[in-house]
Amino acid sequence: MINVLVTGGNGQMGRCLDHIKSKHSSIKFLFLSKDKLDITIYKSLLNFIQEHEVDVIINCAAYTKVDKAEEEPANAKIINVLGVKNLIKISETFHIKLIHISTDYVFDGYSVNNLKEEDKTNPLGVYGKTKLEGENLVLDSNSEAIIIRTSWLFSPFGNNFVKTILKRSHLKQKISVINDQRGKPTYGIDLAETIIKLIHSSKSFKNKIYHFSNKGVTTWYDFAKSIIKLSGSKCDLAPIKTENYPLKGLRPKNLDLNTELIETTLNLQIPNWKDSLNECLKMIK
Repeated sequence: MINVLVTGGNGQMGRCLDHIKSKHSSIKFLFLSKDKLDITIYKSLLNFIQEHEVDVIINCAAYTKVDKAEEEPANAKIINVLGVKNLIKISETFHIKLIHISTDYVFDGYSVNNLKEEDKTNPLGVYGKTKLEGENLVLDSNSEAIIIRTSWLFSPFGNNFVKTILKRSHLKQKISVINDQRGKPTYGIDLAETIIKLIHSSKSFKNKIYHFSNKGVTTWYDFAKSIIKLSGSKCDLAPIKTENYPLKGLRPKNLDLNTELIETTLNLQIPNWKDSLNECLKMIK
């Protein structure tokens, strides 16, 4: 039996892992929310680890509010940097494997090429900068740890773009969505299954960073168009430019994560985001 602690257990990614746990009887999951285990308080982490047998930590705890991070950078840094530092110390001290979830926002989005794990990072805002700081701590550590960068996460759980569009399209006759930002949607349940494969693979921890997203690049507008079409909504959709949608946190314009490394390592067949969106909407219904 592999004992796996999931921090940020009631967030979107934690709930995706919780959803698939019954399919993986060789793993005993411990899902803990911030109320039960705050990664920014080292003593709390230490007490928990001393009382429980843990083989792997999956860190889903993060400050993810891109715009609010511009107003409260210290809060973002406490969770995304100090919290990660604490987890690394625990990982090193107790020889626990660490899987840290990160983001495509560590890139600036100016590249027209798809982005490999070793490509130069250059985050535009506080959120991306604090996530990159956390990544660098992992990379510089002596712990057996990996980073998974993902993008445009959606699922039937928590707050995400799919659920926002579903709600808005049923409340309004017309909505506007940004059409000049490109990226790759990631279905949380597909990522959760991949994380399980990483835990079981003897090769997975040989690399420090992996990119994971579903196949296919799209815009927020075209993503929303597919959501509305598949949901049967009659809502009209209008494309707008980023400059006409006031946001405090800068968004990268072009983020195409290259997923070849994780596909090769795990012999993985990643579904297209449209197929996974269909599965997600069936679950939401």
